[in-house]
Amino acid sequence: MSRNDVRFSVNEIESYVEQVLYYLKAKSLNEDFMISKLNINEIVKETIKKDSRLLIQSGIKLKMNIDGIYIYSDKKWLVYIISQVIQNAAKYRRSNPIIFVKAKEYDDKIVLSIFDNGIGIDDSDIKNVFKKGYTGVIGRKYIHSTGMGLYLANELSLKLGISLKIESKLNHYTRVSFIFPKVEKQIDSSNLTLL
Repeated sequence: MSRNDVRFSVNEIESYVEQVLYYLKAKSLNEDFMISKLNINEIVKETIKKDSRLLIQSGIKLKMNIDGIYIYSDKKWLVYIISQVIQNAAKYRRSNPIIFVKAKEYDDKIVLSIFDNGIGIDDSDIKNVFKKGYTGVIGRKYIHSTGMGLYLANELSLKLGISLKIESKLNHYTRVSFIFPKVEKQIDSSNLTLL
C-alpha cells in the first residue's frame, strides 16, 4: 500500500468517526448552538482547508465566486454540513474533477451552491438522498457509501433554518444549494443563542 493510499484511508476513517460523533450530537443540538455573523467566503475557505488533503489526493480543482456575503449561523455545524457535500463531490468524482462554489444574495434569501462535475445521481434516487442510510444505485457500487452524509447534512441544516436543495444528472453533475432565509426568518431566538 502506497503512502497516498494510507493517507486516503486515514482521511476516510477520520470522516466516518466525525460522522458518528455528529450523528450522536445531533440529538441534543439545541444545547450546542452558537449563532454568530459569518462571512460565507471564510466559512467555505475553512471547510476547504479542513478537507484539503482529500481534495488534493482526489485531484480536484476548485473555483469560487463568493464576495462579502454574510449570514447568521453556527460556524462549527455549518462547516461540518458543507464538508459533507464537498466530501461527496470528492468521493463520487470522474476524470478532471472540478468543484464550483458560488453564493448569491436575493431579496428574501441567500443561496450557497456547490456544483461538481462528478458521476451524478440516478433520477430514481434523487428524492431519497436525504433519507437515513439510503445509498441508492450509485452508492451500491461504492463499498464505503453509508447513506449518512447527506442525511446528517439535511437534518442539521433544518435545525439551523437552512433548506437544502439537490439537483443532479447521472454522469454529468450534482448541485447542492444551501438556502439561507434572511436573518429575521432564520433564527428562532427562543431556542438559539445569538452572539
